[in-house]
Amino acid sequence: MFIDGEIINILKSDEVLEGEAFIIDAELLRETPRRRDTFLDVEANFSPGVRVGTVCEIRGMDTRFDGQYVVMGLEHHLEVSSADAGDAYTSISLYSGARSFSRVSGASLFSGGY
Repeated sequence: MFIDGEIINILKSDEVLEGEAFIIDAELLRETPRRRDTFLDVEANFSPGVRVGTVCEIRGMDTRFDGQYVVMGLEHHLEVSSADAGDAYTSISLYSGARSFSRVSGASLFSGGY
């Protein structure tokens, strides 16, 4: 369960939100992904298009990590400095437990006051 834009999303462990998979390739990755139990932690260049509850596909960095995962968490990082351009990146927590997913539409989600 997570809240995104005032919508409460309740998904089963094998469900993901509808939409195309967010692709992370070797060009977007900042470092090799790190495995943590059934999760994969990824640092990518700033990626505002990634959303919790959707499919993320890793391609071409290391064949051990290539495949589709569910986005379970993310943080956008922005370093602002008056001296230089700073840095922007996204930390993404991917779930690798379920390997086949059922896509659900926004119509099956809850919205409204909480």
